[in-house]
Amino acid sequence: MAEVVGTASAITTFVALALQSSIVLYQTVQSLQSRDKEVRELRHELEALQGVLLALEESIDNLDVELASLEQPLMRCKSACEEFNTLIRGCTTHSTEDHSSRRDWLKLRYMGEDISGFKNMLAGYKSTISIALAYANL
Repeated sequence: MAEVVGTASAITTFVALALQSSIVLYQTVQSLQSRDKEVRELRHELEALQGVLLALEESIDNLDVELASLEQPLMRCKSACEEFNTLIRGCTTHSTEDHSSRRDWLKLRYMGEDISGFKNMLAGYKSTISIALAYANL
């Protein structure tokens, strides 16, 4: 039983870190006010990811299953959000709150992919977490 409590505590920490980094990234993307379709889709994906992370955070104490397998995806999600946030801040030198430079968004690349590739990676993390949460609730 002590292992389950320790694992739940660790998972709670990982969820909180992933949630915080996704919120910071969302705020960065939102602040640039881009009307580009890919950027809007990224914002929607970040909102959906935050919803899943909040659901997991709320459910952890009530679950009697081992969630240690989520440590890796949660940490990767956290790292990806932090790295992409840093990348956006570095690449949006021509954008302001009033004007979003298309050139800035076009040159964004994360792990060889564009915004769409990053959005798809977030969707994968979201799906992994959703599946684990659904399994735990069964």
